[in-house]
Amino acid sequence: MDDMNMPARILYRWDQSAEMAESIAKELAYSYSVKDCSTEEVAAFRAWLAGDTDEIPAKMPTNKYVAFSFHKMTNQKLCYLSQYSCFPERLCAYAIISGQITTLKYLVEEMLHSLGVDYTYSFMDNMIARYGLKKRRVMTMYSVVYVGRKTKLEREFYFSHIQAWMENDKEEYLDTVSKMHGEWRQKTLTALRKAGLLDE
Repeated sequence: MDDMNMPARILYRWDQSAEMAESIAKELAYSYSVKDCSTEEVAAFRAWLAGDTDEIPAKMPTNKYVAFSFHKMTNQKLCYLSQYSCFPERLCAYAIISGQITTLKYLVEEMLHSLGVDYTYSFMDNMIARYGLKKRRVMTMYSVVYVGRKTKLEREFYFSHIQAWMENDKEEYLDTVSKMHGEWRQKTLTALRKAGLLDE
């Protein structure tokens, strides 16, 4: 995305050189807190997250906190950094792979509001393709975020994907929903009926 097209409020707060932006991203990546893994696994994960290696870790560690998200201001910073560093992209990939719902929700929410719908669609689609994320995993995570609390832009973003799956991959999507945890499965089915995508 060209800097000239970025919202002024983002440029005003985070106008940094590409080199400085990369440095900030690496600092965030190498300070990311995880648990239940060895020192070597932590080092491998953080190096991948920071972009110092393209070798995806064999084990994706769990975040230190059950429901983790950066603060709003840091998520705004990550939106800006997404132009210069792979860290925001890999953070989203990690969130989908490891089921970090809160991390995914608030970063995508901020991206939609700060950088726009088109940028967010392109960013997420490219990220999913680049890291070969499993379709069913994406279906599950997008559905869980959709049935939770969300803004209008979030609702439209996730609904557009769910609607497309119901039109083009209905059997696979509904099978994925059927395998979700009980609470999320029921909420998703209810949301589908409410939206007119599923018969009563």
